[in-house]
This record gives sequence, structure tokens and C-alpha cells, in this order.
Amino acid sequence: MIGQTISHYKILEKLGEGGMGVVYLAEDTKLERKVAIKFLPRHISVNSEERERFKIEAKAAASLNHPNISTIHSIEEVNEDVFIVMEYIDGEELKNKIKSDPIPIGEVINIAIQIAEGLEAAHKKGIVHRDIKSQNIMITKDSKVKIMDFGLAKIGRGTQVTQIGSTVGTIAYMSPEQTKGDEVDNRTDIWSFGVVLYEILTGKQPFKGDYDQAVIYSILNEEPELEGNVSERLMYIIAKALSKNKEDRYQSVGELLEDLKQKNAKFETDQEQVISKSLLSKNWKLITAGFVVTMLIVFGLFFFNSSSDSVKIKKSIAVLPFTNLSTDSDQEYFADGMAEEIINSLAQIPNLKVSSRTSSFRFKGKEIAIQTIGNELGVGTVLEGSVRKSGNRLRITAQLINVSDGFNLWSNSYERELTDVFEIQDDLSESIVKALQLTLSGNQINSFNTRNLANVEAYNLYLKGRYYWNKRSEEGVNKSIEYFQQTIDIDSTYAQAYAGLGDSYLMLGVYGRRKPEESISIAKSFIEKALKINNKLAEAYATLGDINIHYDWDLDAAEKNLKKAIELNPQYANGYHWYSEVLVLRGEFERAYQQSQHALELDPYSLIINAQLGQHYQRGGEFQKAIDQLQKTLEFDSTFAYAYYDLGIAYIALNQFNDALNYFRKAYSLAPEDTRILSGLAYSEGLTGSKENAERLGKVLLKRAVSKYVSSYDLAVISLGLGQKDKALEYLEKAYEERGPWMLFLKLNPLFNSLSDDFRFQELFRRIVN
Repeated sequence: MIGQTISHYKILEKLGEGGMGVVYLAEDTKLERKVAIKFLPRHISVNSEERERFKIEAKAAASLNHPNISTIHSIEEVNEDVFIVMEYIDGEELKNKIKSDPIPIGEVINIAIQIAEGLEAAHKKGIVHRDIKSQNIMITKDSKVKIMDFGLAKIGRGTQVTQIGSTVGTIAYMSPEQTKGDEVDNRTDIWSFGVVLYEILTGKQPFKGDYDQAVIYSILNEEPELEGNVSERLMYIIAKALSKNKEDRYQSVGELLEDLKQKNAKFETDQEQVISKSLLSKNWKLITAGFVVTMLIVFGLFFFNSSSDSVKIKKSIAVLPFTNLSTDSDQEYFADGMAEEIINSLAQIPNLKVSSRTSSFRFKGKEIAIQTIGNELGVGTVLEGSVRKSGNRLRITAQLINVSDGFNLWSNSYERELTDVFEIQDDLSESIVKALQLTLSGNQINSFNTRNLANVEAYNLYLKGRYYWNKRSEEGVNKSIEYFQQTIDIDSTYAQAYAGLGDSYLMLGVYGRRKPEESISIAKSFIEKALKINNKLAEAYATLGDINIHYDWDLDAAEKNLKKAIELNPQYANGYHWYSEVLVLRGEFERAYQQSQHALELDPYSLIINAQLGQHYQRGGEFQKAIDQLQKTLEFDSTFAYAYYDLGIAYIALNQFNDALNYFRKAYSLAPEDTRILSGLAYSEGLTGSKENAERLGKVLLKRAVSKYVSSYDLAVISLGLGQKDKALEYLEKAYEERGPWMLFLKLNPLFNSLSDDFRFQELFRRIVN
């Protein structure tokens, strides 16, 4: 699309997209001016009913003529394309302005009044916006407000194209009636205005949740909280705008404007007052003078008696995934990769706590206040940024935010050639070191700046490989192998790419996607190659330690390599995570729990590490702790199949077979392709008397074995569920020959309890450990 000319509009660049279309910057070649063009998606434009809706709503928006509303120039149709030509606003989204410097209170009120005046003009025309949010409000360079995108507008009278029951809009800004799909009127915009005003004042949204239904629950049932140096009258305006019952809200924007303008006289006398975006919120109580004095005393005591703990928490950081602002959404891998590389660089710095990738990336795409993120991750600072990659040009912005007060400790933007990416990363990391007042020795500085300066093409391919590896799916891992191999084809000395290949083949082997003697042995060769090139790669030593456990069955070698990984990078959670397995296999359960818990301190939201602690408790005979920990894991992600599988194992150990069956069934419903989970379900079906189901699942696995690898270990589990001990032992002998990745754990797995007294099983295990 970019570079094309449609009618007399030359498309220059993509500006954004939403539910009702894609917006481009274009040049009107007839009038020689820049315009914004919004295209109806092709799959909708060919639908006559949707096309009609678009045209009606566009005509409604075009009827609006107000300085605080973006002007609609025309509606055009070219072949099957339908588009609106709009005024191009050269300015900043209110959303981004809120994220930058704190806004003086006088400016806050000025912005609010202009938004309200624009809405009032639309409402007088019978038009309801229905998607008022900070992203739909632009602030020009001369501080004028422009409300954008009446593409979701509803005609108050006449033709009603959008039916009752739809929930058009952005959930966090929706009114209660909107979330229910009820009929809406101008009061839904008043609610959304209240959300935006709250967001300007606090830097966060009043109604939050980890998923859509949680946000809707908050909108319908919870009261937002506000306190601090926000005036009583502003609290009143927000509270009235956010009344759950629309009859209790302002009944018109005009009423709201009267209150805003009445209060504005007071605000204009105090233009220097600033609203802190990090204000903690507890209630809607009006603040009294006595309360303010009390808080000043408390804060005075805090700042004059700050302990070493307060200093310590500051020297900690979470690097959030960078936002991809490139016109090509496929460039997301580059934005993610930038953040991950910065995490890896910072992790080398002594005395700096760095939140792991897993935990930091949990907040990707979520609009959550920085203070909430910082508190959840236990860090004092948060780095966020954006990446725009266009051809060989790169624009990166970044800001380091102090969690305690919401203000920037440092910020910068970079406009460079793509070849400067390594220099930018080093500069970012070094700036963070300075902002946090960290001191590095000469050797630490050299180590900190050591980077595999591959050419940019190889680096790009490596980032793509890591991006797909982090998807943790079979398809993603296979794609990552392709990209890591292409990286090495360009640069045969790229140690991290060899390590990436090792990680990928290890994952395929451990999770039963390929034969262990093929995949894990290949993984080991790649890891050893990586370490030959760069013997400082902590992650490679950790992976080698995991291979020692699951393939070599060599606990001494595993301990040596995992301790080396921890020495090189004390903040690499997987080092402790895998070392805890060594300790479990040696029967040192208390030490194993400690190692797992330390891994969780570094990576609190890792599903694998959380579930593994539950496994360890089960293997150590602490069954209730195991169940509690696995249930906690599911609170993070209720779709994590392995937590249900491990719960099934725990209940097998407790001889509560029906409970176990329910958890295995749930795991299988979430991951039907996983052979370990399928075998666990078949075992449980057989144990509870459903032998037909067990046999059916066994046939599914045998049929699967015709075209792809199926572990003999899993077939042994199914045989035990059917009471076929001799057959199970035959399969275990094959698993021994295959170097099955779970063979060292046989005696800790209650699925094999029925074989514990069999001398053949004991002899097999003796060979494994020797």
C-alpha cells in the first residue's frame, strides 16, 4: 500500500489501525496537503451491510465541525476500497503524553475542558463516540485537543446500523452498560471521559485486570480509588462521571463542563502544581488537613530515616518488552530481541537485581501502571521503550522510571543506522548503570561491554530464532532451528546461535518430540561448540548441565556445569532451577526446595519453575505443599497443562485416583498432542477401572508412533495402567536404550510404584545410575 496512489492520494506511511480500519498518512496531490486516510478492511468492504454502516457513520462524523474534533474531508470509493479522508493531526497521543513528564494541573484541566467541549458538540448532533480513550485524543504542538476516530460513532436518531447486544469499544474505557451490550447514549461517553481524566491524573486506569473478563468485573463491581494532592472537587467530578448507574452520572456533558470551568478559576492560580502519576490509591475519602499533615510527617520520617533496604530496592530493574512501532508487524521479533539483549547485558552487573525475561514479558501488551509492575516484580526501576525499524534506519526511545514516584531517572531517543544497534544497546545499558549510580571495576566494564559483534544480518536472524524459540511450541522451536542455522551460515563464530540450536534440540528431545539419541546428542554438540567459541556463556553451561541430567544421567557433571553457570551469571534463574533437580535426585530435598525458591525470586512468573517446585514437594513426600504450589501456578495461567498433569501425579501418590483422573483429563484437553500427558491419562483411566478408555488411548499413541517418534517411556506408563507389568518392563528397556530423558526420575515417580519390588526394575535402575 505504501507508495501507491489511490484516486489522487499518495500513500506515505501507516499511522495505525483499529477494529474498523487501517489509517495511513497520505498526500492530497490536488490540494497539496497531508491528510489521514482510513480504509475499511477488505473483508468488510465487500459486505454490503457493513459497507453501509461505515458510510453512514462516516457521514455522521463528517457533519461535525468543531475545533476539538478531527475534520472529515470526504468519503471515497475506488473499486472495492472504501475510505474516509480526514484531517492529519501533527501532534502527540494523549496516551503518550501521560506516559512522559507529569502534566501541570492547569494543563490537565485545560485538556479536560477541550475534550468535553468536543464531546458536547457531537452529542448536540446526536452522535455518541463510544470509544473515547487516551489513544483517540491528540494534543497538537500548540496544546489544542483533537478527538479522533468517530468510526465507532452511533447515530442517536434515525438508522441504527449497530444493534443492541454488541460491545463496540475498548474494554478498559467501557461503561457498565456498554460491557453488557445494552443500548448506550451520551452518558457512556461521560463515563469514558471520567476514565480518561482519572488516567491523566494518576497515570493508570481505574479498572484493571489480567484479562478482559477481569476488567469487566472491575468495571461492574469495584470502585476506583484516588488520593494524594488531587483536589476534593476533582475527585467529585471523577466520581460522578464514573457512577455505575448512568442515572447518577452527569446527564449531559454541559453539566460536567460547568463543574470543570467553575473549578478552573481556582486551578489557574496554581499553574505550577503537578500531579504525580505514581500516587497510590486507597479510597475516595475527601482529604482533610489533619490527614495531609499526618502523611507529611510519615513521609518525612521515611526520607530522613531511609534504610539500606530502600537503597537496595532501587538497584533493581525490570526491562519491559519494547513496543514495536514499525509499520511492519513482523518486526516484533526485533523489538522483543532488543529488550532481551538489554536484560542479558544488565544481568552481568554485580549487585543489580534484574527481573528475568519470563517475568518481565508477562506484562507485554498490557496497560498496567508502572508502580504495579514494579511492586509485583519486586524492583525499584522499570525500563520501557519503543522501536521503529524502517529499512536500514532505526529509531529507539527508552526511559528508566523510578517505581516509587513514577518519575524518569533517565530517558533518551536514538535515530541511527541499523548497523549501530550494538552501540545503542551498550549505550542504553551504560546509561542505566550511571542512573542507578552503580560502580563497576575495570574487569567488569570490559566484561559488560563484551559482545558478539556479528554483522547485522546475522544478528537479525538470531533475534528471529530467539523470538520463535520463546513461543515454546513445536512449530516455534522448528522455526527457531531454521533461523539459528541461517545465522551460523552467515557467521560461523556466532556462539549464541550455536547455544540457541542446543536449546532448541534439547527442548525437542526432553518433551518427546524427537528421539533423545538424535535430538539431545545434537543439542550437546552445539552447546559444546558454543562454549568452545565463548567459554563465558552462563546459559550454555546451564543447558549442558540439563543435558547431563536428562541424557547423560551424570549428576556430577551436571552439578559442575550448573555451578559454573551460576558463578558466571548469578541471576540466571534456570541455573538454580536445574540444579535443584540434581539435589532432588540425590535426595537432598530441603536444599532442592531452597534452590527452586531462589529461582522463583529471580523469575516469579515462570510457569515451569513454579510447577517444578510443586513437583519437588511431591517427590519429597510433602503432598499438600505440592498441591498448593501447583494450584498457585494455575493462578498465573489456568491453561498451563503441565500443572494439571503434575496435580494428577500428586493425587496418584496420595492414592486419590478419581481426583487424579480429573486432573489428567483437564491436562489432556489442553494439550492432546503431548504424549506424556496422554500416557498419564491412559494410566489413570486404567487404574480407575476404565480399561476401554485406557486401551483406546494406547492405540492412539501406537498409531501416532507410525509416523512420528513416541517415547517407549510413555508406552510403559500406559502398560502399567492396564496392569501389564512385563510389557511395561520391555518398554522401559527400550527407553533405556533410547536414553529416555526421564529415566533418572523413575523411582521418584508414583506411576512406577507397582514395579518397585520387581528385581528387573531394580536391576534396570542400577544400570541407569551407574
